[in-house]
Formats: sequence, C-alpha cells, structure tokens
Amino acid sequence: TLSNITDEKQYAARMVPEAEALAARGDFLMHSQRFGEARPMLEEALRLDPNQGLAQESLGFYYFRQGDREEAAKHFSAAVRLDSANYLAHFYYATLSGANPEDAETDNVEIHLRKAIELNAEFAPAYSSLAGHYALRGIKMEEALQLALKAAHLEPGVLVHHVNVANVLLRMERVDEAVHVAQRALSAAQNDQDRSMIDSFLLQASRYQESLARRKREEEEFAASQKRWEEERSRREQEQKAAQETERQEQVAAQKESKPRNSPAGASRAPLRHLIVKGKVAEVTCGPPAAMFVALTSGDKSVTLHADNYFKIDYLSLGWKPPDDFQPCQHLAGLTLKVTYNPVKGKPYIGEILSIEVQQ
Repeated sequence: TLSNITDEKQYAARMVPEAEALAARGDFLMHSQRFGEARPMLEEALRLDPNQGLAQESLGFYYFRQGDREEAAKHFSAAVRLDSANYLAHFYYATLSGANPEDAETDNVEIHLRKAIELNAEFAPAYSSLAGHYALRGIKMEEALQLALKAAHLEPGVLVHHVNVANVLLRMERVDEAVHVAQRALSAAQNDQDRSMIDSFLLQASRYQESLARRKREEEEFAASQKRWEEERSRREQEQKAAQETERQEQVAAQKESKPRNSPAGASRAPLRHLIVKGKVAEVTCGPPAAMFVALTSGDKSVTLHADNYFKIDYLSLGWKPPDDFQPCQHLAGLTLKVTYNPVKGKPYIGEILSIEVQQ
C-alpha cells in the first residue's frame, strides 16, 4: 500500500554517465537477442569510455554468439581486467584464452575458472573445464577428479561431464574405472551425438590400455635385458680377473725358475685370454658359411677381429635396441663396440671374438 512506501529521501540519486546508460541499454538488447541494435550501442559506449566493463562484457557475449572466438576473447579479457562480477565472463575468458595468445597463460585459465566457481558455485561447466585443464597438463589429478565428479553431480543428465570423469580416470591410468563410467554413460545416452562421443572415448580407452600393456611389456623386457647384461658383464669381469691372476702367478713362477732350460731363448708365454678392445666399426666382412671379420678404429690405430661363426657370439647392448631382423653383417657398421676376444698370433687379425657389446 501507499502507506508502506519508504521515504524517497532514503534513496541516493546520481547522474548516470552516457556511456554507462548506453552499456545498460545495449546489454538489455543483446540479451533480448536484438543483436543488430545492441552492437552499435555497446560500441558507442566503449568509444565514450573504453573502461566501461559492462559494455566489454556484453560485446564479448555478442561476438561469442556470432562465432568470432578471437574477438570475444579480447572483450572478455578487458571485462575481467575491469573486475567483472559476471561468472560467465570469467568462464568464457578462461575457455577462450587460447584464441588470444598473449592471454594464454596456464595460471590465468585456472584463476578465472576458480573465479567463475566463486561467483556461481552451482555452475557445472566451470568445474568440468578446470578438471579438464588439470588433466590435460597431468597436474593436480586427484583434485581434477573431484572437480569432474562435482560437475557430474550438479548436472547428472549432461553426459559430457561423465565422459570428463572417465577421461580424468584414464589420465590417472585407472583404465577399468574409466571404461566402467563411460559404459554407464553410454547406457543412458538418448541421442546419436552422445553415443558417438562415448564410443569415441571407449575406442581411445581401448587403445590407451593396449599402449599401457605394451609399455609394461617393454619395461619388463628391458629390465630382463639389463639384468642379463649385468650378469654377463660380471661374468666377463670375473673371467678377466681370473686370467690376470693366472698370468701374474705364471710370471712369479717364471721369475723363481733359474735354469735356462725352463726358459729357453725366444720362447714366449701363452697370451692372456679374454682381452678387450673398444672402437668404432669401420667395416664388417662376412663369408661362408658364417665367418665374420670386424675392422675397428680404436684411437689412432686400426685392428681387425675374427669369428668363425657369428651366430655363436654373445651380443650385448645398453641403451641400443637392435632391429627385429638383426644381422651383425649388416647392422654393426658404424657402431661403437666393446669387443671381448681371445688373442691370436700369426694371423691377419688380433683375436677371435667372444662377445660384442654395442655402446652406441
């Protein structure tokens, strides 16, 4: 009733600047979908006052609806810089920042999605986008999962939120849970677009699961190969130490011998077995049935080694994976090798190859 009207003196009155009035009228027209009338009014407001936040915000929505993401991002950027209190302005700025390279900073995306949530705690897309933002970068994954679950809880009928939950689980390598969530969403799908989206995710999950299984096998194979290599290296080192100890004992025994007949002139001791040479392969020559000559460049000299049967050589590697169709006569050329061999005399090569370790 008229008797309940408060004394008008209690209300503050002020003159509304023309830019502010134009921005308010343009914003109303824009949200009334009278875009042709709204745009010139909003542009005039910005001409009069470039810091008119409402006009920047409304033009952001205008260009977004027109499909001009880059122009929309510029206006949303200006709006949030002017401290917009519209949660949608912060949300669209964060999601469109990739269209404006100078604003595409990871921190800004997180800050403004969180601001959108602060301004409207019931706005599910902000939770979902922040979860996807973290998952894409592989950071804060537990928080990403909780954000994705929150979005699905707020809008249970929007299946993209459930697929987002599944995607976060997939990035956490919780593949079985991800597939379970996606399959439940598929059973609830009501249209071909949702079914196609979920089928695409399930195919991605299947491929990712195969990739994880393959990676696990490769890691196990590499670990087993490393173990064999370490065991073989240890065995070779023990053999070499034993050979050196035998040579040392022979030298001591020879020094104790005083009779010339025990050390005839020109006689030579048996050469040390299991020597090692390192070098880069200059040439590999093979001949029937399975003989192989390997020419190495070691320092400033070249040496040649021989094998009667290259199938009986122990091949080792660390950090180098041989081709599936590995053929020593073809694939050793140009590599750096550590060759363990038995030395020989009177031959055009220095020794018989026992093992080859590829070092490069």
